[in-house]
Amino acid sequence: MELTKMTRLNWMAVVSLLIFAFYHHGSSGSAPNQKKRKRNFSSPPAGSTTSRLGHVENHLKRQTGEKLAEDQRRKSDEVAAASYTPDTIDQPLDVLFMVDRSSPLDADLIGSKCLLRNLTDHFQVAYYKKIRIALMNVDGDPGLEFNFRKYHDQYGYQRGYEVLVGEDGVENYVGRALTYASRTLLMPISNLAARQNVPKVIVAILGSESRDAVQAGAQEMLGEPYRVTVAVGYGNASVTDLQEITGGDVESVLFAQNAQEMCQMWTQVHRVIVDRLNDLYSAPLNAPGGFTIGLYNQDVAEIGWQRPDNLVTSYSIRYGPSQMDNNTPTIEMVVDVGQERGVHLHSLDTTTYNVEVVANGINQTSPPSRLVFDMSCAHMVMDAVIMFDTSRWTQNDLDMVRRRFLPSFIGGFLIGIRATRIGIAFYSQEVNYVAPLTTYETRAALMERIPQITYENGNRRTGVALNWAYLYGFEYARRNLPKVLVLVTDGKSEDDVTRGSQNLRSDQTIVIHIGVGRNTSEVEAQKYISRPYIDHYMEVDSYENLTSVQFNLSRTICNKVFDQYKQSNTALSPPIDLQVDNVRNVSFEVTWDTQTESSLIMGYVISDNTTGKNYSVGKNCRQFTFTDLSPGLGYNVSIRSKGLGADSAAEYVSTTTDVLPPYNPSAVQLSSRLLQIRWSSPSDEVVGHEIKIMIQDSLQVIQTITTGKPTRLINTNVISPGIEYKIEIRAIYAYQVISDAAVARVVTDLPIPEDFRVEHVEEWEVKVAWKKLEIPQHKNSRYADTRWTKISYLVKVFNQKEEQVAHESYQPGDDNKLYQGKTENGDLFMLVRNLLPGQQYNATLQAQLHEQLSKPLHTEFMTKRISIPLDVVIMFEISPTLHADDITMTKNFLMSLVNAFETSRDDSVRISATQLSNRPTEIFSMKQSSVTNRNWVEKLKKLSPKAGTSILGTEHFSRVVSEKFKNARSGAARALILLMTNQHYSNLMPETEDELARKGITTIIIQMSHLTQEPYVNQSMMHRYCLDDFDKLYRSVNYVVTDIVRADEYPLARVSRERNLQPRKLTIKRNSQRQLFAHWQSPAEMPDYYLLRLKTAKASVWKRNVTSSRQSSNEYNLESDNPLRKDIKYTLVVEAVASDGFSSRSIITFRSNVTTSSRPNPGGRPNSVSLPGGGSARQCCAARRAQRQYTQRVFSRLREIAKSSPSCLLSGSNVVFLVDSSDSTQPAQFNLLKTWMKRFVFQLKIEQQNRAAIERRKLAIKRRIAKRLPQILSYGVGISIVQFSQTQQVELELKNRITNVFINKYITKMEPIGGSESNLGQALRFVDEKILGNVTTTKKLIHNINYVIIVSSSPSPSSDHFLQTAVALRKAGVKLISIGISNNLPELPELPELPGATTNPASALYNYQLENFNSLEEIHLYENVCRITRHLTPGIFENEEEPCKQCRVTPSPRPTIPQRPRKPSIGRPDEKRPQQPVRVRGARGLKGETGRAGPPGKACFVGAQSLLDLVRSEKNTSTSNNDTQRCGPGFSTPNAFRDALKGDKGDIGAAGPQGPKGMTGRMGLKGISGDVGQIGPQGPRGRPGPKGDPGINRNEMETIARSICGEMMQEQERRFRELLSSKKTTTENRDENDQLSSVTSITTTTTEAEAYTSMQDNIPQDTTTSSSTSTHLQFDTTTAPISCANGICSTNSDDEDILEDSTSTSGEDKPEWFE
Repeated sequence: MELTKMTRLNWMAVVSLLIFAFYHHGSSGSAPNQKKRKRNFSSPPAGSTTSRLGHVENHLKRQTGEKLAEDQRRKSDEVAAASYTPDTIDQPLDVLFMVDRSSPLDADLIGSKCLLRNLTDHFQVAYYKKIRIALMNVDGDPGLEFNFRKYHDQYGYQRGYEVLVGEDGVENYVGRALTYASRTLLMPISNLAARQNVPKVIVAILGSESRDAVQAGAQEMLGEPYRVTVAVGYGNASVTDLQEITGGDVESVLFAQNAQEMCQMWTQVHRVIVDRLNDLYSAPLNAPGGFTIGLYNQDVAEIGWQRPDNLVTSYSIRYGPSQMDNNTPTIEMVVDVGQERGVHLHSLDTTTYNVEVVANGINQTSPPSRLVFDMSCAHMVMDAVIMFDTSRWTQNDLDMVRRRFLPSFIGGFLIGIRATRIGIAFYSQEVNYVAPLTTYETRAALMERIPQITYENGNRRTGVALNWAYLYGFEYARRNLPKVLVLVTDGKSEDDVTRGSQNLRSDQTIVIHIGVGRNTSEVEAQKYISRPYIDHYMEVDSYENLTSVQFNLSRTICNKVFDQYKQSNTALSPPIDLQVDNVRNVSFEVTWDTQTESSLIMGYVISDNTTGKNYSVGKNCRQFTFTDLSPGLGYNVSIRSKGLGADSAAEYVSTTTDVLPPYNPSAVQLSSRLLQIRWSSPSDEVVGHEIKIMIQDSLQVIQTITTGKPTRLINTNVISPGIEYKIEIRAIYAYQVISDAAVARVVTDLPIPEDFRVEHVEEWEVKVAWKKLEIPQHKNSRYADTRWTKISYLVKVFNQKEEQVAHESYQPGDDNKLYQGKTENGDLFMLVRNLLPGQQYNATLQAQLHEQLSKPLHTEFMTKRISIPLDVVIMFEISPTLHADDITMTKNFLMSLVNAFETSRDDSVRISATQLSNRPTEIFSMKQSSVTNRNWVEKLKKLSPKAGTSILGTEHFSRVVSEKFKNARSGAARALILLMTNQHYSNLMPETEDELARKGITTIIIQMSHLTQEPYVNQSMMHRYCLDDFDKLYRSVNYVVTDIVRADEYPLARVSRERNLQPRKLTIKRNSQRQLFAHWQSPAEMPDYYLLRLKTAKASVWKRNVTSSRQSSNEYNLESDNPLRKDIKYTLVVEAVASDGFSSRSIITFRSNVTTSSRPNPGGRPNSVSLPGGGSARQCCAARRAQRQYTQRVFSRLREIAKSSPSCLLSGSNVVFLVDSSDSTQPAQFNLLKTWMKRFVFQLKIEQQNRAAIERRKLAIKRRIAKRLPQILSYGVGISIVQFSQTQQVELELKNRITNVFINKYITKMEPIGGSESNLGQALRFVDEKILGNVTTTKKLIHNINYVIIVSSSPSPSSDHFLQTAVALRKAGVKLISIGISNNLPELPELPELPGATTNPASALYNYQLENFNSLEEIHLYENVCRITRHLTPGIFENEEEPCKQCRVTPSPRPTIPQRPRKPSIGRPDEKRPQQPVRVRGARGLKGETGRAGPPGKACFVGAQSLLDLVRSEKNTSTSNNDTQRCGPGFSTPNAFRDALKGDKGDIGAAGPQGPKGMTGRMGLKGISGDVGQIGPQGPRGRPGPKGDPGINRNEMETIARSICGEMMQEQERRFRELLSSKKTTTENRDENDQLSSVTSITTTTTEAEAYTSMQDNIPQDTTTSSSTSTHLQFDTTTAPISCANGICSTNSDDEDILEDSTSTSGEDKPEWFE
């Protein structure tokens, strides 16, 4: 792509460059310019055509080079952005650098050398086998600087680069250099050290153009495999040369703008080399071939193969015995490239071996090559002669035999006097014994002889050669040893071969024929070769391929020699001492020994007589392991010796395999009734398992389960809580072999008590309750009667520190009913006492049976705070000498103490806290009693130690205490808590204990000391606690709080008298004259007088002394002198003073306008409660009544449609199937369920209902009343399917336009989703939110009728809250039908008050309990669904979420005459005016009786405000305030509307005579056509009529209709404005009144209907219906108005016509209220 763009740019520049060249040539150019061009472009002398073209071409090349340099810089930036980090290349590699020395731009070759150095630094050249580098220039011949053998380290290469220097006047010949490198330097046959099968990387660095053709040399270079070329150019280098060097690979061409940039380009060159090498290394490798096998000695074999023509780096070899047991490991080894000719395999035995060889590359591996050889041949003793036919030989044939075949053939045997001897003979016309059998008795001697042998050509006399072999070849052969003759010939014999063949057969010589070429005769060979012919006849194409038969030739000779040994020698000695060891379930081991060590024994044959399998092992093997056996079966094994003789007699041994039981048995309880049993299978031979579950004590078998082979886990639900079970698991093998039992034991958990709750909380105690456990028992079990009577319950209470503060036990049968017992509904309860007030606790409940406890059940609660009137002062010391833990404990004590009291109310506890030091610091005071406890606790958390308490004296401490109790309340108990952490309390407290008690203060002292002392108590005067540890501080909180409360229960003398003298029941009341009075009752001790003080937050208002009247009730006028200011907070203090000066006071805070009279208060709240949507409750109630009437008519219409429907379901119904798909439902049961669902769906006739709904919708659209048609009438019936277990899965979303085929398709696709639990409650919530929450009509006035059918086969966990969710849904109007399989589903409670349900519904309508899935067909679900539908009422459509709920319970207030606005007074500003009575809003009273009927109200309609505004603007008057205030803002009455049109109404005159009969009214609009009738029978075809005139198209018709309608509307608007602008008069023409009434009727109907629709949003609009082309029809398609009278509103009767018959309209008659 880049090259193409570059070429386009070059061609675009050609024209401009040519013009530039010719113009410049024609002008008189200066000599310096010519020299400059010559130096830059190396051009011929200027003035010639060649010079001009050279200028253009070179300039083009330079421009192209600059473009390449720019692109290269961009690539360099991309590389830098990609953070490319070059790694050292360490794979074997030959790198050739070709450098240009002729470029003047890099005369010293600084840039080129820098590039070479940087690249060499990232080559692994330290090891000579890795990377080798050669350097040459492109101008010399051959131009080689150093070859691949010159250097082998970094230092040498760096010095080699330094000798490279630039040359002036030389020219590049890149093509010649590439040819030399390809043919000489890079060829492995040269002495320049280029390696074979190693990648070659050629990096060419050019700065000028080549003087010869580059393409030919580049193609020759790239024609060889595994070569990579990278071209780096700079200066005047030709881009064409660079691309030809890389073979057109643009990405391998790099260009620098100058020589200096080349030093920075080494990373890019490195990246290109790595990418190209990766491409080479990713090529697939060929498998090794041409294997040869040789014997090095009796224990070592030597294999060889031909190297694949690929980039191979190493070989992986794996070998081992062919027939071995699992305990015999295979040997793996890795060898490097170059060792293909001789790899030794060690530690071999006399048996057959498998060898696997794999070639490894950098990124690839080849397929494995396998071969098999018998190591027994290493012990073979024989005499062999190999004869070659040389009659037609050439020197090449001799070389192939001498150098390749004979060495591999001789290497396949062990040569020696007591081993194999080999002789070599050549024959043609005569036989030449070149290597006699007895002369060369070692391998080394024979290999030395081979290069010396020669051959003779002549006639081919094979018969003579065979006879010679019999007479002279084996003349000195050893007796009783096998003799082998191998004959290699390349043609037919020229003499008879019969005679020699007979002699060889009679001598039992093994004759093997190898034919070379196509001229040999197999028929002739069969005359002298041994039988069978197929084993002794071999062929090859040429002598070059003769080595390919070496492996088969050696194996054939070995096998035939062994066969001859078996026939000629006696039987071998059998093995002895056969024994069986390590017997297991699928394996055992056999060992043996030999009588004597015999060289004739080559191995042993082991036979499994039970299965008929045979195994062969070597002579050194003395044991064998049988594997993959069947457990529990008897096996008979025989072993016999084999080798250089007949096989020995077999020796036998027998054994039986073990039967292993399962292992790792375990049992885990998943729930109260579910137990999970796991185990591991002992072997793959197991075909099944048997599980027995029994009670441990009685060994009573509860259940027996048999499973298949793959099962390793089962779940059972036969357990009972609190019992120890013994589980026995046995493995079943083939042939009904059963193992011993693997035992697991489990003690089932006690059930968790349910419904653990807190019923009552007090300050010091809490009442908790729970349900009594009802536990099922096993039948015929001795535990059923006695065990569960001993169950008890433990209740533990923990504080926030997780410390246990209470522990109570409920024992059954205890008679103590005060603290524990049963509630009215049979639940158990318990009282937990001695808790701390105001603290957060966590209570746990556990069932206990003997020593076993159930899992705890948790609940949280908070005890009440103490709220009695108390004044508490806390004074504490935090010494700096305390540890951090002690300080934290002190803070926790103070925070717990403060939390125990309720301080948010004025009549409860007030607390003050002060930290003692030399200057006591107040943390908070009693005046801050309204602050919450949380704020006080935050302040206590921030406390820090302070010193100086020792300086604080008694007098100062007393003053501080008096200051804190200065504002103590009369009659409230006072308590001083003194906490001393370091100093002793005696240093602060007064000398006598009664000094503070005389002031009514109870003192509580907590002293930290070294020794704990008994608490000191002096009634209510003083309590003292001495603690030796700060941990005890928290435990003492309860005692301290108790002492404070007792100070209130047993008050001191001063507090007791204050209570007797304190005024009681102080209240503020307003009399009929709206003056405020203070009322109170006299105390028990009658005072001398009362002191009254009235004050505000800023100042005192007045102070009065009132003499006691000795009466029980007292009052005082607070506004006797001056009235109180409005909306000001006042505080009144009434203090009772006794004769001795002792006083007690009561305080009340109030606002001056706190009470109101029955008269409306202008500044107060309105009489009617405002609603969120605007309007009053009365208006809301009217709208709700209209809605009820509307819904009743909708429901009646639904009933009428249902009468003609094939199904009993009403339109707008939704049926949701909620199906249990957990593990408790088996596949067969699930199929029964799907079949039942299909039948039930067919009974519901959903498809017929939906089709009828579609027809109703189409009919409404056709008649243009679709907007008025309630959506529920065209909804049909929706259906949805949801599966659940632990999660939910929607199989079929809720759809109401669906056929039976579509539903059955989804039911058929249903598959169990699995899961251990069935969260039914969660599934019900999912259906409510995701399925039923998305129904289209649910958010409208008309609701859908929803049926949810639950099919469950497993119980729902208690934490799922199924019943609560079900009850909530049923209260919301959802019809729940539950079907429980195996009695696992709890029965839904009956809800007679449900909207839409019967007053006394039967339980069968909602709950079914079936034994199994087969019982589904027996229930009559469709009939019961129909019964539910028949008992529905219009109440199902009530929307309980609307904000007008009070209109059903609160009667409408009587209409009152509104007050006219009061005129402002003109007198003085301070002139007293009579105040309006203010109505005081008290608590809601009881419902009163029904009042008498009021005067008839006036009907009002909604939404005509715009019309009234228009009328008022014309009249410049307003309507009656009476009517407007009655109907509220945005409302108007028909009378007001009529007055606006006709003018003011005069007085009622006398009845006049009856007038004449009025004129006949105008004809009404044409009604909508009726329903289309049935299609009649087809009549006979009539005659064709005449051709009609061409009509107008649809667009023209619409254009005409729009223009007509526009003119009609303009005419109506003109007439309407004339009527509005005319004078108001009562005597107008009757025709004009008729016209105005008609127009007003249409407009009013439209406006009110739109307003009602927008406010209530009760009837959904159909946006698909097109607007009418007629003005009248457009108004007709809206909803009907609301008519109101006396606060009761109703809709127009036209809507009833719509609901009763969707074919009628409301546009023909005027509304009734208008008349």
